[in-house]
Amino acid sequence: MDKQELFDKQKELLDTFLATGAITKDQYDKSLNALQEKMFPKSEN
Repeated sequence: MDKQELFDKQKELLDTFLATGAITKDQYDKSLNALQEKMFPKSEN
């Protein structure tokens, strides 16, 4: 499993949490942003 596949699985889980009301839209946005930064840092060269 590569980074993109892992990211997609984690995002799908966040999508499910949001859809079921387990987290708020603000929590979703914060978590998704943190996931993106950790998996695909802008300074990655």
